[in-house]
Amino acid sequence: MCTTDYDCDDTLACTIDTCNTTTRCCEFAALDCNDYNPCTNDKCKEPYGKCVHTSRTCNDNNRCTIDFCDRRHGCAHSPLNCTDFDKCTVDTCWPRKGCTYERIGDCVSDNKRDDDDDDESESESEAESEAESESESEQEVENNQPVEDSDNSKKVVDENDVEARTIVLVLSISGALVLLVIILVCCVLRVKIGGGGGGGAVKRRRQLQVDKQKII
Repeated sequence: MCTTDYDCDDTLACTIDTCNTTTRCCEFAALDCNDYNPCTNDKCKEPYGKCVHTSRTCNDNNRCTIDFCDRRHGCAHSPLNCTDFDKCTVDTCWPRKGCTYERIGDCVSDNKRDDDDDDESESESEAESEAESESESEQEVENNQPVEDSDNSKKVVDENDVEARTIVLVLSISGALVLLVIILVCCVLRVKIGGGGGGGAVKRRRQLQVDKQKII
């Protein structure tokens, strides 16, 4: 029996306690935590009466469906597409295994043919690339050969130029030495000739003096 709402306190924060004045009985209603989002699980958490909203799991344990949650309708499950676009396989889906692809006998798929064509085109392109690289290498060798010959000719010309300059220098030095020797010889001869003439003059003077004395 109750007379006011205070008489109906059940000490739970997640209930709304009221007293029915007609029946004089307590009524306990759960706290409404509904956020009106079908993709959340709503509950009230004791002891503070706080509403908690956790994401809803829509997994139906079926590997042949794509599970998701729509805010307007809640959980939804769309069929999984297992098509591999290969005419040589039988595409099926098993709830426990998911997609499976069973080969059909000796059937050759378009994908296989495309792969073979791609391999052939890649081989041809590789062969063309190798041929181009070989031709480029040969051309580089041909282009480099004249350069090497010109370098060798330049080296020979430089060596000849050095030898010619050396010969000219040696000849110049030799000519200078010969000229110096000639000058020295001339000087020596002049000195000798000059010295002999002076001595004869002195002797003549002395002879003249002796002759004068004899006459006197």
